Amino acid sequence: VKTREHTAPMGDNTKSLFVAGQKGKMRIGNELYKPVSQRSYEVTFYERVQDPNDELHVFKPYVPAYKGVRKVTSEDGVETDFLVMDDLLAPYSKPGCMDVKVGLPHDPVLRANLTRSGVANLLGCFVHGVDTEKMVYLNRVEGYIGREVSVGLFQTIMKTFFEAMGKSPKLENDVIQLSKILERFPGYLFDSTSLFFIYEQDPASSTPPSMYLIDFERVRITSSLEPDWPVITSLNHVANKMHIAWEERRRTVLYLVAEGEETSGNEEVISKNISERLGYTRAHIISCAHSKKSLESVIPLAKKLEVKIHVERGLTCPEEINGVETILGENSENFDLTNWNTEEEKPETEERQTIIDKLINAHDKARESNFDKKEDETTDLIIFAALDVVQAAMDSLVPKRTKLVPNSISVLVRDATDRKLWQILSLNELGHLKVL
Repeated sequence: VKTREHTAPMGDNTKSLFVAGQKGKMRIGNELYKPVSQRSYEVTFYERVQDPNDELHVFKPYVPAYKGVRKVTSEDGVETDFLVMDDLLAPYSKPGCMDVKVGLPHDPVLRANLTRSGVANLLGCFVHGVDTEKMVYLNRVEGYIGREVSVGLFQTIMKTFFEAMGKSPKLENDVIQLSKILERFPGYLFDSTSLFFIYEQDPASSTPPSMYLIDFERVRITSSLEPDWPVITSLNHVANKMHIAWEERRRTVLYLVAEGEETSGNEEVISKNISERLGYTRAHIISCAHSKKSLESVIPLAKKLEVKIHVERGLTCPEEINGVETILGENSENFDLTNWNTEEEKPETEERQTIIDKLINAHDKARESNFDKKEDETTDLIIFAALDVVQAAMDSLVPKRTKLVPNSISVLVRDATDRKLWQILSLNELGHLKVL
């Protein structure tokens, strides 16, 4: 194949290539040409996906159709190998598209360089680029750096895009299925992989929206017995953002903050991380243990959300209950000291989940009483408690056994059809953060 280094004139479809930041890509007819890096695993990945006897064949419905590797000679005689696949934008006359990078980098140097308050560090995914009639963000163009933006801007971009796309239960289910498939691949690391969403903006066209998993240059296979949990967590977050954009009534999201032991002066940093991560939630109630550590760590978040903190003495040890007013000092106005649970003594560990259950039930009743409002804005419940208390709650709410780590956040969302069931969106968020 002979072609110019730069192909067709810049139209909507060609411009949209830059959303994914694909340097050197070319569109020829209805095919996309992507230069092959010598160290890239991408060609091997696509070839394995084509083999019905290979375990990676399960990904075939979710990746672009692979056409092989072809040599391309430029006008100056330079020959380059290109991976050829279907042009995902070809079916659309006026595509709107978004590239979402999923998962954290596994390279410790790259991870250490992530901006601490950026969405990539706090949530594990980010919008690399988006191009629609309503908004355009291209990575490292006009000051937009996707991995460094706030969680709030990330959520706004996602909500705006999926609302414009329109409800697609199929795509939401595809993201969920991909998450489940990845759980079956221990040892595989999917660094810099993306979800690529496309929808038709031309009202005269009826082409349905689509979603693909793309970018496998940095896929690696290790001896680990665990799957790539950061990628799986990212996919769950994306699926939830789709659901939030389309559902009539927002589901309750439960944030369980598992506190650890005293951390030698790092409490302020941990509290700041939690405040940044949860600063864009719609908290109806922040409930915390009646302990010095809980009270002090939750204050920055409460001030940011402008929500009062409910102090539940059933979540802590009896000897830690006294002196709360002294601990709070000038911050006492931010707290509600009225118990939902009337027990004075702390129950045994195996019974502590009953305290969490009571908090959830009280939250539900309060939410129901406010549902006649025009918008059901305050829907989330945040609980700060010791690691063993949060672990007991997790074990009672989710049948899948999970081990939580200190100073982390785990996110559960209520099932869309059965209110008694909870789904895990993510586990042990912030557990990767190290004090600099």
